[in-house]
Amino acid sequence: MGLNLTGTWKYREDFSYGYSEGVLELTHNGTVLNATLEHTEKPLEGDSYTIRQVLVGHIDIEAKIFKLEANSFSVLSSLEELDYKLDSFEAQLINEDLIVGTTEDHQGVMGVFSFKRI
Repeated sequence: MGLNLTGTWKYREDFSYGYSEGVLELTHNGTVLNATLEHTEKPLEGDSYTIRQVLVGHIDIEAKIFKLEANSFSVLSSLEELDYKLDSFEAQLINEDLIVGTTEDHQGVMGVFSFKRI
């Protein structure tokens, strides 16, 4: 049986002005990936907020390279109005239960993340 990344993954990201934690629900069909990422961002300054991003992407199974890009988001909780910039994720599959890589939003903020299968 081949690689199957479908499932629930714990998400953690460290970026220049804080960190983010949440859960990724991932569907893997062939080389196509679809996901929903619900996460809480905790900036070094200011209040935390929770959002949900809808992502699409693909995987190169042979090279073990994973890419996802957000195409929409919704604010689940925030004390102030947000102008959130969508994220893109590029990663290496470490094994079937761990994905690590980098993120960059449309504003140019970069981070380092992991997805660990729950």
